[in-house]
Order: sequence, then C-alpha cells, then structure tokens
Amino acid sequence: MSRLDRAYTGKLEAGVMRAIVDASMTEQAGERVAFLMSAEIVDVLVGVVAGVVSGSESCASPSSRRRFCDELARRLQRRIAAFQDHAAEHGRPFPHATINPS
Repeated sequence: MSRLDRAYTGKLEAGVMRAIVDASMTEQAGERVAFLMSAEIVDVLVGVVAGVVSGSESCASPSSRRRFCDELARRLQRRIAAFQDHAAEHGRPFPHATINPS
C-alpha cells in the first residue's frame, strides 16, 4: 500500500466513526445511547473495503489480492494492538459495556 495522506485519513476515519455512532443511536430509558454491534460493523466495513478495492490494481489477480489481504491483516493486527495498549494505559475514550448475546 502506498504512502497515505494523513490529513485525509484522519478526516475520513472521524467521518466513518461519526456515521457508525449516528446509525447506532437509540433512546434507552430516556437517554440517547449508542449500541455498537461489532460483528455487524466489521461485516459492513469489510464490504466497504471490498467494494473500494475491487477495481484496484492491487487486487487485479488472485496473487495480488492475497498480497493485499496479507498486508491488510498485518496492519489490522498492529492497529488492534495499539488501541488495546492505549486503552490499557489511558482507559477507553467513552464509557462502555460489553454485552454478549447468547
């Protein structure tokens, strides 16, 4: 993956998070809360990524798709670890509870 425009990626990330939170807002006991359903969010984001890169040279052949997916997996692992480390050191940026439906 090529060099990234950090100003654009920051603006885009903020917009995506805002859209996720807005779509997840609901009224609960007289208060507005957002239920972020991680499996559904991940499924949608994977679909968005697939649509965005489907016409790209980086995914033009099975071998280039594999290379793209391998690099994406490495970047995702690094990002997850960085978020976990930050949360462990500074706490989460907003109150949250994990609910695992059975």
